[in-house]
Amino acid sequence: MELKGKRIGIIGLSRTGIACTQILTKLGATVVVSDAKNADKLRAEVAQLAGLTGVVFDLGGHSDTVLNVDFLVLSPGVPTDIPILCKAQEQGIPMIAEVELSYRLSQAPFVAITGTNGKTTTTLLIGKLLEAYSHRVFVGGNIGRPLIGEVLKLTTEDLVVAEVSSFQLEKVEEFHPRIALFLNLTPDHLDRHKTMEAYLEAKKNIFKNQTVQDYIVLNADDKIVSQLASDAPSRVIWFSRRKRVIPGCYLDGEMLVCDLGDGPIEFGAINELKIRGQHNIENALAASAVAFLLGIKPEEIRSGLRSFKGQEHTLEYVLTYKGVKYYNDSKGTNPDAAIKALEAFHEPLILIAGGLNRNLDFADFIQLVVNKVKVLILIGATKEVLRDKALECGFVGKIILTHNLRKAVKIAYEFSELGDVVLLSPACASWDMFDSYAQRGHLFKEYVRKLVK
Repeated sequence: MELKGKRIGIIGLSRTGIACTQILTKLGATVVVSDAKNADKLRAEVAQLAGLTGVVFDLGGHSDTVLNVDFLVLSPGVPTDIPILCKAQEQGIPMIAEVELSYRLSQAPFVAITGTNGKTTTTLLIGKLLEAYSHRVFVGGNIGRPLIGEVLKLTTEDLVVAEVSSFQLEKVEEFHPRIALFLNLTPDHLDRHKTMEAYLEAKKNIFKNQTVQDYIVLNADDKIVSQLASDAPSRVIWFSRRKRVIPGCYLDGEMLVCDLGDGPIEFGAINELKIRGQHNIENALAASAVAFLLGIKPEEIRSGLRSFKGQEHTLEYVLTYKGVKYYNDSKGTNPDAAIKALEAFHEPLILIAGGLNRNLDFADFIQLVVNKVKVLILIGATKEVLRDKALECGFVGKIILTHNLRKAVKIAYEFSELGDVVLLSPACASWDMFDSYAQRGHLFKEYVRKLVK
């Protein structure tokens, strides 16, 4: 992809926008960086681009300056229906996601992972299992490190393992992973996609350019995802926690088994996994399917599964204090993710939940709360909504509403008893009170640790 002399617009001066600008200017392009925030609020971001030649800033609102370009690169958090992008579409200006740009610039083939829940855990686990891979493996994408900053360092022998969100997949054209993995699909991001149909269509872009030489790994237990087998142009490999699937990875009693058509191979046991919950068994099966396809030996996969401790903010054990265990599941940003967290515990639960209201359906989540939670502590914009739904469903435990997370942790401590688990699993996004789910999780851990001081 020749970029020298091109004029390229970047919409959104986020971590991704910064990385794109740095790489594009290095490759000889002029970059117009556009953001709705003004220069004062973006002082730290602008400072990271100081000294670069060929950067034009369009801050404090997107002006027509950013339309005078050869194409636009969209940061993942930027909705595609904002006025400037509608205008760009009318004018026929090409728009692509950062993952598309990274793919076009990369010599290394891609493994891409999507789904509503479990993407980050599975991506990191694949990275762990591929420590035995014969060449370099870069793990990134929606996981935290933008791909664009690393792909130029890789060769055709190396590999990119990328978590890709529906936001990123909205604007892909040539993106073509050698192996695609679709974990699951439940309602999420409907404030952005509006309908489940649109959400699914964005996700399906992960395999739209694949061929019969490629693989798509699908969840046989997910009704929607399993039906995608007929749409995919690539070879289907299954994973299942509930039934035997060939070719694929599945659970046989307590054993993890892979059969790609040459007979079953046991490569681990449930009790060897350090990551907790039934959903993490699915993640382990899915990640292992990818590892088998890439030629990793069964004993190496087993060793990787045994040593993998999971990711931060996903059912993350924090500490035990006075016989009470504290877990941080701040990445549980939708009801389905929080359901999986609740299902992972058999101990009496004190749950801290609530956050941004994205008009999601909390019915199944609340029903599980009614059955499993003894004290429900609610924060954020949804606290009244969740309280009312819990009462409607017959919740008989204590419900407490509070205005901040620090107070929620203190209340949880005051109501906890020996043998309890205090769980932060919000079932909501964080942006009403925090910059990100990561900030919410870090603060939760900080407040918990202060209990013991």
